[in-house]
Amino acid sequence: MAANGKQGRVRFGAFELDAAAGGLWRDGRTVKMQPQPLRVLALLVEHAGDVVSREALRQAIWDQATFVEFDQGLNYCIRQIRQVLGDDPAEPVYVRTLKKRGYEFIAPVDRLSSNSRPNGHAAEPSVAVLPFVDMSPGRDHEWFSDGIAAEIINALARTPGLKVISRTSAFAFKDERKDIRHIAEVLGVSAVLEGTVRTAGTRVRVTAQLINASDGSHLWSERYDRDLADVFAVQDETASSIATALKARLTPHSIAPRGTANVAAYQAYLKARYHWFRATPDSYAMFKEFIDHAIELDPAFALAHSLLGAYYTGLAGSGARPADEVMPLARLSQETALRLDPNLAEARALRAVIIGHYDFNWKEAERQWQLALAQTPVSPDIRFWYGNHYLLQIGRADEAVEAMTGGLKADPLNPLYRYLLALALCHIGRYNDAEAELRCALERDQNFARAIRTLAAVHAYQGRFEEALPLAERAYSLMPSNSEAIGRLAALVIRTGDQKRAALLIEKLRPSESYDVPLGLAVFHAMCGELDAAAGWTAKLIEQRHPAIVRILGPLLSNSAHWAGLRRMMNLS
Repeated sequence: MAANGKQGRVRFGAFELDAAAGGLWRDGRTVKMQPQPLRVLALLVEHAGDVVSREALRQAIWDQATFVEFDQGLNYCIRQIRQVLGDDPAEPVYVRTLKKRGYEFIAPVDRLSSNSRPNGHAAEPSVAVLPFVDMSPGRDHEWFSDGIAAEIINALARTPGLKVISRTSAFAFKDERKDIRHIAEVLGVSAVLEGTVRTAGTRVRVTAQLINASDGSHLWSERYDRDLADVFAVQDETASSIATALKARLTPHSIAPRGTANVAAYQAYLKARYHWFRATPDSYAMFKEFIDHAIELDPAFALAHSLLGAYYTGLAGSGARPADEVMPLARLSQETALRLDPNLAEARALRAVIIGHYDFNWKEAERQWQLALAQTPVSPDIRFWYGNHYLLQIGRADEAVEAMTGGLKADPLNPLYRYLLALALCHIGRYNDAEAELRCALERDQNFARAIRTLAAVHAYQGRFEEALPLAERAYSLMPSNSEAIGRLAALVIRTGDQKRAALLIEKLRPSESYDVPLGLAVFHAMCGELDAAAGWTAKLIEQRHPAIVRILGPLLSNSAHWAGLRRMMNLS
């Protein structure tokens, strides 16, 4: 077994390896690695999926070394490889040790073309899947038609070499009658899939057509007549046909399964997703009803458990429910999902969020993020949340912006992502860029209260208080119970000299020790320059394990004498 280095450039997880050039990259950045461990890694990757014996490694790499030198050298190389890759021998993602046999590289390996550059910048096909149109009598199966399109997106997103626009951006064109070429230009894709769903009794007909963005011609079309009980076959066949039409690298059977064989459970899951993305108080209640029903029908449905966990973390992050109340529920859902499917990247990322924000164990959170990022290809959503929930938290704001920007490329019309990216940009003083992101978000949703609230903050950071005040008023009118909106408005009102109204606003933040209320008070005092009081309320937030501390208060307090101590309270320094 020779270490010939002829396998070319390969990708696994967040890494790319070129054995011939002697280079290893992670997310496009060079990773330093000594030559001998790199040669061992290259040989293991070259024979991924096969066990490479210690003797084979000795003959290929160590040549005339004594067995003592070889044993010590190989053990050192394996330790270095695991350290660089962030791998854990007890829970390996990349290199598995087989006692008395050798080592096996177990992560999926994607062979790249010779002209590709680090981080996969070779030319690649791209597609946007538009929401399918519900043509059923009564138009009462929109949840089903949306779900079909969403699951096709999920399936295609796992196809290496294929750029797939995320659900949020693709669905921004729902109910809009615009030319396909215009949609493709906005989303930056070479092809667009559109389709219809018509149900009648227990039968369903799905039609789909793939359109060339450059000239509007049809690249492929198909019709599927199935029983509703065969919905999984409809989705798999459609996704596989599209992947084949776009010359995706994976064979059709490699596309991920749906995760449950229970049709009723899957339909409940699709309905839950439909209400989740509507993101209104009423829709959240409906989401909970349907996701609970999906789990009741199929307790082994890992995706449903993971989505339920994300719901609980969202309640804590929005201030709707105390973290001590809902984060243990999120952890239970996440643990259940990973027990059912140890390779579910979404559940792994959810574990990283919980361990970081709730346990303040950032070292273990980083390991969990690397396990989530080890999927091939890496989900743009997971890359985005890695920037938002980890890199930004630990103080690597420039890298966070880079990761979030990369994740946004697959979802360019997502207002939530643009709002969060704007918050990260504020951490590094790029206020003009933050404003541009927020205005882009508001183009998609003019009543997006969090974006309006943050745009007011951006203007305040720049000293543009006259522009900030009406925006803060608008945000408060849209979310009158939100503590951050109250705190920002009160601070801006004080600048006008209206002490009485400011006091009335602050009175709304009572009782002051209630969950989320300290956030509004911390924002208020920080904007008024009362940093001692702001730090005191931030300490209370830390006790509450509020997930928004760094994201919201970082730009206000990072230059104060208190910030280092507050970060130590969160194990961030």
